[in-house]
Amino acid sequence: MPSDHKDDSDLINLSQKLDQVKSRKKISPVERRAFGSANLGWRMIVELVIGMLFGIFLGLGLDYLFETKPLFLIIMALFGFAGGVKAMMRTAKELDK
Repeated sequence: MPSDHKDDSDLINLSQKLDQVKSRKKISPVERRAFGSANLGWRMIVELVIGMLFGIFLGLGLDYLFETKPLFLIIMALFGFAGGVKAMMRTAKELDK
C-alpha cells in the first residue's frame, strides 16, 4: 500500500519539525529564574494590596455602622497595611528556604 508509506513519512517529517520547534523554544535556567522572581514579586505586591483593601473596606464598613467617619478607616487601613507586610515577610521567608 503506497499511501501508508506516504503517511508514515509525513508523520516522521512532522515529528522532526516539532522537535526543531521545541528545541528553539526551550527556556534557559536564567530566564526560568527571572520568571520565578517576577512571579514572587507580583505575589508580594498583591498580598500587600489585598491587605490594604481588606483593611480599608472593613474600616469603611465599621465607620458606616458606628457613624464614626474617618476613625475606623484610618485604624483598619493601618492594620491592613501591617497584615500585608506580614504576608509579604512570610513569602520572603518561603523564598529563603
